Amino acid sequence: MMLKIWAIFLFIGGPAAAETKFVPIANVSLLGGQSFFEKKHTSFDGNFALQFVPAVGFSDKSKLVPSLTSNYRAVFSVEELAGGGFLVQKIWENLGIVKWVYQMGEESPYFIKPKVSGKLAYYNETKGESIGTGLFDYQKFSGGIEFERKGSQFISQRLDLTYCDVRFPNYKALASQQYGTEIKSGSKVLDFNTADATYSFDWAMDKKTLTMAAFLGSWRNYPDQYIVKEAGTYDTRLRRDVYLLGSLGIYHGFGEFSLFGLGIEPVLSVAGSYASLDSDQNSYDAAKTFFSGGYYDYVETGVSPSLALLIGKTQRLGLGYTGQWRDYRNRLVQDKDGNYHDGTSSRPKETIRTIAHNLSLGYSWKFLERPWGSLSLTAQGTMRRSKSNMLYEVAYRYNYDSSYYFAGLTWDFAE
Repeated sequence: MMLKIWAIFLFIGGPAAAETKFVPIANVSLLGGQSFFEKKHTSFDGNFALQFVPAVGFSDKSKLVPSLTSNYRAVFSVEELAGGGFLVQKIWENLGIVKWVYQMGEESPYFIKPKVSGKLAYYNETKGESIGTGLFDYQKFSGGIEFERKGSQFISQRLDLTYCDVRFPNYKALASQQYGTEIKSGSKVLDFNTADATYSFDWAMDKKTLTMAAFLGSWRNYPDQYIVKEAGTYDTRLRRDVYLLGSLGIYHGFGEFSLFGLGIEPVLSVAGSYASLDSDQNSYDAAKTFFSGGYYDYVETGVSPSLALLIGKTQRLGLGYTGQWRDYRNRLVQDKDGNYHDGTSSRPKETIRTIAHNLSLGYSWKFLERPWGSLSLTAQGTMRRSKSNMLYEVAYRYNYDSSYYFAGLTWDFAE
């Protein structure tokens, strides 16, 4: 199928064979290390990352930009899956994209970029679980188009329209297995479709300062997830969500100065984000016979300052922090026994709030450069702490400490 898609784009974009130019770009990282979660730790394991972009230029106005990315991580990580945090031990993500870039005229600042993509993601929750059998493995296929305008001060303005189809082949709701289809619970309840619209821009405020912003609207529908009613039964209506995200980042370079004979160039960045999820889905706790309306709704703010030091043209040292504050609008706090803080039994009504701190440190040193590419020594480490007023964690993870370190080699090639 992917070869057929490539052939279609080659046919659309290819003028004369004499004008065709092949420009490959590749990056491969092989790292080894450990990760830690609470008092658990993995044995020494490896991480692998691959990115390959065999770009083809048919003319100055027409280019085909396919890309293949594969990323394997053997780390303890809490991932946002099915409405909350789940602990996974191995993640393998594969993404393929084919994009055609066409300039509207010889001197035109306008570009159109139709694209298609496919993603396969594998999440292993237990140590002995085989790749491809994870409950939350998913397949994502999308198609869309991007419109771009390039300029001087506004370097780039982009409008991206994308439709996605997301499927979880191994997940089947327990309710449908217990009670049958006549209950109308749905079985493939995690599967969803989404229509996304994104506007983003890059603004050069001056020669040393760049501002980047993005605004996303995502409209999602779940074709087999029925709305939970107050009595714990299912409505005939299907779930619909609206996700909104806004982000802003400012990057400033201070210029190069000399220290101990080395040229050092600091780059400081500060980014912020605001996100909200509005869902018409509810939740019913059968054990406590408790109904929660708007169970998945939340608002989240984030801030991410970072500092990078470019040392002597071949070394880079980076330090970054990310803080995230999430407030669930209607999801109530539970104590360790699962009792809800709903304003009864001397328990004041209280909704769930979480705060997560993430501190990362990275270093790279390009020690060899040849016509076949460059080799760099890479080391990275991260510490994450998540805290919440939610004490009942049978379904989702809210409170945890995790960390990891990895080191190895990275190969880069660009013609």
